[in-house]
Amino acid sequence: MDAARNQDYALPRCSANLASAAKIGNAHRSSFGARAQAIIGYLTGRLALSHRDAAEAMRALHGLEVSVGSIASLQRQVSEALAASVVRAQAFVQYRKSQHVDETGWREGVQRKWLWVNVISDVTVFTLLDGRSTRAAKQVIKSSAKSIITTDRYGVYNWLAPRRRQICWAHLQRDF
Repeated sequence: MDAARNQDYALPRCSANLASAAKIGNAHRSSFGARAQAIIGYLTGRLALSHRDAAEAMRALHGLEVSVGSIASLQRQVSEALAASVVRAQAFVQYRKSQHVDETGWREGVQRKWLWVNVISDVTVFTLLDGRSTRAAKQVIKSSAKSIITTDRYGVYNWLAPRRRQICWAHLQRDF
């Protein structure tokens, strides 16, 4: 029998509350506990394992039989459990003195996807978007933000007032 502590934690710098793993695990009825959900989230999210590879890893490492369908279901549950924390992180970065924003693309079959990153000293927010446009940049950088935004020279950032935009030094160095 597993014991779980239902204790929330407050982040020291911003006082944001994080729900305990036990609460996250109990958010949905599941045959799998919070640890299995977290491991599957890590395997498929951070390590980018396929559903089949994640199921194999759970079987090989933990002796736990997990179907491919259950992997997909657990991914949804982890995403839903983390959604509020992601929203808080997205808001948090907007009110810092500086933000560093960049984007990178890749193909999934014939479709192009973009991973946007917004970095401050103690939080990094990743956002997956379908485009690399000014509209997409405005989803990552809120117009209400008062930060200095460090970017590359890509034109989608030209909507930022010059006093609010810093070109990345690595890009500036290429001029010399």
